[in-house]
Amino acid sequence: IDSFGQMQQLTLSFNNDNSEEETETITP
Repeated sequence: IDSFGQMQQLTLSFNNDNSEEETETITP
């Protein structure tokens, strides 16, 4: 697992509380 992948998972969990659509925006 890359550091970037770990960050994405963290942001996904964090954004999950805010908006699920935001998770798709962080994807490169």
